[in-house]
Amino acid sequence: MAKEIEMYNTYFGDCFIVKNEDSNLLVDFGVRRNSKIWHTTYTGRRTLLSDIAEDIANRYKKQTISLLITHFHDDHVSGLVKMQTSGLPQYKNLFKKIYIPDIWDNPFIFITNSLEKIVLESQLRKTKLPYTTSSLFDLIAFICINCRSTYLLSRGVEFENGKYRALWPPKGIEINDFEEYFNSLPLPNDLKRDLLRIATQICTYVQSSIYGDFFDYSVISIEKTIKRYERQYKKAIKDYKNQIEDLVDFQTLNELNHKINIVFHDSINNTENMLFTGDAEDYDMNTIATATDYPLHEKYKYIKIPHHGTTRHYFNFSRYVPEHVLIPNGEVNFKDPATHEAYKIDERYGLLTSRHTCSNCNNCKACDKACHYPITCIGSTKNVVFPLLYTTIR
Repeated sequence: MAKEIEMYNTYFGDCFIVKNEDSNLLVDFGVRRNSKIWHTTYTGRRTLLSDIAEDIANRYKKQTISLLITHFHDDHVSGLVKMQTSGLPQYKNLFKKIYIPDIWDNPFIFITNSLEKIVLESQLRKTKLPYTTSSLFDLIAFICINCRSTYLLSRGVEFENGKYRALWPPKGIEINDFEEYFNSLPLPNDLKRDLLRIATQICTYVQSSIYGDFFDYSVISIEKTIKRYERQYKKAIKDYKNQIEDLVDFQTLNELNHKINIVFHDSINNTENMLFTGDAEDYDMNTIATATDYPLHEKYKYIKIPHHGTTRHYFNFSRYVPEHVLIPNGEVNFKDPATHEAYKIDERYGLLTSRHTCSNCNNCKACDKACHYPITCIGSTKNVVFPLLYTTIR
């Protein structure tokens, strides 16, 4: 069977299924909280997430499907959290294997992810947009409940029966970057001490779950344990949320938390090579592209463009002559024009002569409102998933 990639319309979010011989791999599933959903087609974000979740479960319930989570941002995991918290039986034990970044020996990474969520919700609240994001604790519960099938990925590790190789993050990823940033924050020492204690306990619990260091796999017991950690966390930050919102820089946290992002490609060079990049920062992509231990292939049939094709994450993939480029993006609600513009697809991706598949056509600098009004886009074909739920690329 030739490789196929199913791309869902998650607006500003990611959700792909890679079908390759006997392997089905779901790569992320989330929609950004303030995505401007076309209500006449999808009703709303909540319904869209439910529809995608049900579609995946219905079509793959009699097949084997694995899951890869590139990183823990809301637009990559909110659908998974919805599946976990729904309690619906069709999502129980749906995934044979789950792959996540190998970062659980670094409690500072959990802290930076949790602080970023606080600041993001504050920004959305101030702009009077929906501001409740997916709980990081619900995601951890999802990981621990499925611990017997969870595998940690870092650079060089092969997975999915040797089909794919992780190119990022490196093992023991620059722990000092996260620790130094946390220590530099002008927050009360009592708060820092409590956050580090809770984060260390959570990381130890996740590692123990994955490595089988304890034998209580009861869903109820795991959920109670995670809820206890969540209560401790909320109690710790309760009196300091305003300080966190005022003193912590969202952009710095966002970039820092992208450093754990999984990038992967086919282990063996072939005519159907694919490269999945998640939300990789440009400097990390440069490191990957110039590395010699696990070099990139000379050509790729499929490249998933980093971070929804935005300018800040732009990377020139022309040297890899991709046949298909995949760009999941859609309009995002921002009142600030500059921020709104920053979330659009960079016009330079339009210079790739590949077949472009985008989830929507309403948030691109290379076209004027729609693909049939190109400004700089010279793609050999221009396809959008909208108004479908997903499309198949082959």
